[in-house]
Amino acid sequence: MNATKLELEDERRKVVSLEFQLASEQNKLEDAKNSYTVANERFEEAMTNNEDLRAQWVKKKKESDLKITRLEKELEDDRAKAMEEKARLEKELEEEKTKASSERTVYPDLYVAAMEQFKGSADFQMAIDAAVASNLAREGAGGAGPSERSLGAGVKMK
Repeated sequence: MNATKLELEDERRKVVSLEFQLASEQNKLEDAKNSYTVANERFEEAMTNNEDLRAQWVKKKKESDLKITRLEKELEDDRAKAMEEKARLEKELEEEKTKASSERTVYPDLYVAAMEQFKGSADFQMAIDAAVASNLAREGAGGAGPSERSLGAGVKMK
């Protein structure tokens, strides 16, 4: 009976040892489950945050794309306006050049015609005589008078 008792005692120790091992393994399993739960919650939170961030990014990108499109359109409109204004100004410049060229050819004829008209005028002749006399007086006094050109050197006096 002693041998049986010893066997039973030995088996009981093995069972107690196995129960401790089982309890230890169950604690490890419970810790692993808790770690898994926490990790899974963090993963789901990260995925939710990621989705939120992605949605924000998509919204910002759409807004930026719309703004870029609007600015490109404005730039295109401004370029078109600038080209129209440039064309208008070039046309005006060309018209002014043509007008000035035309006036240059007409004015000498008008000048000659006006001078011819005034040559016969007594007032004009008196003004020329006074200017010539004044010039001669200054030159005689040692001063420098107006040059012949400024007195109408190209005009013949009667």
